Amino acid sequence: MQIDNQCHIQSFRARNANIRFADDLARHVNKNFPRLSSTKYESLSRSDLYKDTIQKLMDKIQLMREDMYIKFLSAYGDYISKSVIMTKTIKKNKLGNCHESAILGEIVAKVNGIRNCFVASLKPKTGNIKDSLDHAVLYVDSMKGAYVIDPWLGFADYVPKALEKYRSEYAHMFDFKKFNTEEMYFDILTKKTPLNPEQSKRIENLLPDLKLHKQM
Repeated sequence: MQIDNQCHIQSFRARNANIRFADDLARHVNKNFPRLSSTKYESLSRSDLYKDTIQKLMDKIQLMREDMYIKFLSAYGDYISKSVIMTKTIKKNKLGNCHESAILGEIVAKVNGIRNCFVASLKPKTGNIKDSLDHAVLYVDSMKGAYVIDPWLGFADYVPKALEKYRSEYAHMFDFKKFNTEEMYFDILTKKTPLNPEQSKRIENLLPDLKLHKQM
């Protein structure tokens, strides 16, 4: 599913209510699951001096992913079991790139009552669906206006504003020259069934630090 900056921009009051909570959620993810990111170090440091350090970090993240995958096999597709495995593994290793950050955001969002949220990939508008800016976020399909939660970069905003931030404030993090365009869209990777209140409560009981002590 392609989502671009033609989405409706909401009123200032509605934006404050939704985005303030989403921004708190992104900070909550980063506070409770501190993690080192090889891709963030790579984006911020172009020096060869850090190449070995970044590679070692990438290797550790890959080993963590392989460990999670092996554990996922025993979960038999159960979303709650996989959520617990992932959150505990990331918390233990303190590692993760944007994809892990987006999935953590999805789990925390669902526990806190945000239903229609999906991991999405940021892609350039090139006409080739295989082209990607190699960045994952949490996309929230809300009746009050679709918005993005980006725990990796630490912000949340409505879709048009988020795309503008990627083009300006965070442009140094992405290789726009490779695709000869700064036009982007969000491609939803998987549409999972929203959790019902009972399932959300089960995850919250297993992982109490996922709950924000405030309501949207």
